[in-house]
Amino acid sequence: MFSVDKVRQLISELSGYAEMFDGLDARVEEWSAPTLLRLGLTDELLQESLERTLAGEPDRPLLTKQAIRELEKKLNRQQRLVRVWEFPLEDGLRPLIFELADGSLWQLSDVGLGLTRFQEIGSAWIEHPAIKAHLPAETLPRPPQAAPWDYEFTLSRGTVRWVKPGRQKATFICGLRTPESSAEQQA
Repeated sequence: MFSVDKVRQLISELSGYAEMFDGLDARVEEWSAPTLLRLGLTDELLQESLERTLAGEPDRPLLTKQAIRELEKKLNRQQRLVRVWEFPLEDGLRPLIFELADGSLWQLSDVGLGLTRFQEIGSAWIEHPAIKAHLPAETLPRPPQAAPWDYEFTLSRGTVRWVKPGRQKATFICGLRTPESSAEQQA
């Protein structure tokens, strides 16, 4: 660092490292882009998250291992399902949110009911009319024979809520099967 040649050598080394890291960044971005897109992590969403972080807004903390164990125990025992809500999202989709007797909210996941980002019932939410007639019901939110996006759980009077993989990748279909008819309603 005490001679011109050493400073030029240092600049050259640092420039080489900068090029190497730029190349690695481009490769990581190229490799991860399809996965991020599949998970719904758009550039806009990532930018919003970065802005919230830079503004000092706190994120909700992740669940602890103990909290996860308690949720798993809860979902692997009979629970009273009291309501199923639906409402429109900005993208036109209409999620189903399941409310248990204790007021907790859940949504369909790959193996039964799972966590939802919604913490309270919205003013535009309505009870799902086809499911409302079959509630309340004692049900097992995580059926033991569940395969990824292929499971059923019972509602009242022998009605079954089924979930099956969709025809397109990363989609699913769901519906009701009642004992009165063998015909299935698809949601």
